[in-house]
Amino acid sequence: MPLLTAAECGAIDRATIAAGTPGATLMERAGRGVADSVERRFGAALARRVLVLCGPGNNGGDGFVAARHLRERGALVRVGCTVAPATLAGDARAAAEAWRSAGGEIAALDSAAAIARLGAEHDRWDVVVDALLGTGARGEPRDAIAAACAACSELRAYGAKLVAIDLPFLSRSRRPVSPWATRPLSVRGCRRAIHARTRAPRAACWSSADPQD
Repeated sequence: MPLLTAAECGAIDRATIAAGTPGATLMERAGRGVADSVERRFGAALARRVLVLCGPGNNGGDGFVAARHLRERGALVRVGCTVAPATLAGDARAAAEAWRSAGGEIAALDSAAAIARLGAEHDRWDVVVDALLGTGARGEPRDAIAAACAACSELRAYGAKLVAIDLPFLSRSRRPVSPWATRPLSVRGCRRAIHARTRAPRAACWSSADPQD
């Protein structure tokens, strides 16, 4: 299966939007695809404890959408964001507002202590969704993002199934962004993109340009 670079994935997204599909529609399909992939890989979402960690960009927006769909399917979902929701822009902000309109809350992850408090709300999470950084990320994670990445690794060690939205590595260099980058399931909303390091037999791939209905 061909591996697309971050630049190629971005080009597909831009071309799809230019052809008339709104970015919000792509985000909705991507988030729903994440929820579908979680259920295919780990079973029904009903009553599962799911933690979604969202970053400041469209990757975080995908996370808000995934959280809403998982909640609709009966999961017990908590969402944290590394920036104030009011500072989000465009489709990501709309996704956060839709999550809140559906009754969801957003915990502020502005410090390592805040991230630790959120992670400690359950003695064990069933699934942790990493929606922190997308294919546009450059360099090592910093500040709250770095602390949230460390939390992903720790929660995985306690038994949580870890799911990453997009490719958790720097596609240009093909180097992992940090030691926690190798994980069992990586989901990308861009055509035929797969995390080359996981080698998971059923890693989920789909095209956000194609309806999932």
